[in-house]
Amino acid sequence: MQIIKELIEIPNLSLALGFFDGVHIAHQKLIVKAVEFAQNNNSKSAVVTLKQQPYCFLKHIEPKYISSREESYEMIEKLGADYIIELDFNDVSKMTSFHRF
Repeated sequence: MQIIKELIEIPNLSLALGFFDGVHIAHQKLIVKAVEFAQNNNSKSAVVTLKQQPYCFLKHIEPKYISSREESYEMIEKLGADYIIELDFNDVSKMTSFHRF
């Protein structure tokens, strides 16, 4: 599994999009569906997540995470994702609908 920390173009991805601060059962089901779809369609899977919790970032408060980033990423890797795309919420919040890679 590869961890990518910027937006890059990767064709034919099946995505699971969310803030995965702890990979609980609902997160697991979402990721497994994305991985299965990718496998069934000869493509790759990616989990797209944010480095910071948006609510905490906007309110300038210290977040409390369910598990560490490393623990979450280990679980995501075990679920079979090909990539984790970790984006900085500050950068994402400044994007426009015309953003290009």
